[in-house]
Amino acid sequence: MNDLDRKSYNAVLIWQLYLERYKNGQDVEIERALNRVSREVRTMLQELPVEAVSDMTRAEFDKLLVRIKDLQLRIYAEIERDQTAEAEAVADTSYLAFFTAFGLITGRSVTRRTQNPLGSAMGGTGLTPRDLLSRLTRSSVLRVLDALRVGRANQLSMSEILTSLFGNNQTRGVFGTIITGWKSTWRTLIQYVVQHSINNVAKLFTDKYKWVSVIDDATTDICRSRDGNIYSAGGPIPPAHYNCRSTIWPVFSDAPGDGPDFGAWLSGMSAQTREKIVGIAIAQEELQGYTFTQVKKRLPRLTVAQLKQRVKNLTTTE
Repeated sequence: MNDLDRKSYNAVLIWQLYLERYKNGQDVEIERALNRVSREVRTMLQELPVEAVSDMTRAEFDKLLVRIKDLQLRIYAEIERDQTAEAEAVADTSYLAFFTAFGLITGRSVTRRTQNPLGSAMGGTGLTPRDLLSRLTRSSVLRVLDALRVGRANQLSMSEILTSLFGNNQTRGVFGTIITGWKSTWRTLIQYVVQHSINNVAKLFTDKYKWVSVIDDATTDICRSRDGNIYSAGGPIPPAHYNCRSTIWPVFSDAPGDGPDFGAWLSGMSAQTREKIVGIAIAQEELQGYTFTQVKKRLPRLTVAQLKQRVKNLTTTE
């Protein structure tokens, strides 16, 4: 592997680890935001003066559905607004990080270009990130309304309806499913805006990139087939599907080879550099033999503000 490809590989992998730390933090923030929807819907239902929604007249029930729909849409509009701003910030930060890194790596000075990752269709969904969030909002609202309709049709008690929506020790409930869906979608969306940003920067410095998949039991057929393929600028970029973990590696030679073993790559850094990238706890462990999958869920969280502080950390050459 030549020096340019090695430095590019370092930058991509370091940023992906930072990104996983950010995603871990966003899992918590998304759950907190959606718990607000859950609490307000629960309160509205608990305040109803009936023991079952089947006790309500059809007109009363329809009015209830409208109230619950409007309540959810109001809160989801705030969540969509906040998450769109987050995605834009992550995209801009990633673009700046790689623009800075590749300028230093190549010694070249080029002109920055504007980008619009939220307005471009994602390969894994066929939707733009904005459209994806809007569709997720609609499906989340309908899940709750459908659960109420089913509860009325089956003459469930209010207690049974609350359990179907909010779960208990044995079940996750509708809102548990909604939260999981939002986390998965958000991780996919963020993976896309970052890969889109890397690709836009790479076009300024090189004309090709290598597709790098995380290979384990969870790897999909499409990512397994694309792993190691070299594409010209304008080719497919991750995510190829929901929860896609693949990334692109901008390369400068025709035969860049493979990146080093992940555990060996981390172990080869100084303790101080490892701590910056994966946190103190993991950095102090014996990392030989570790895989990316083993590490990513344990990474300490980062906010988008902390991500911005790491823009200049991608030129590590250890």
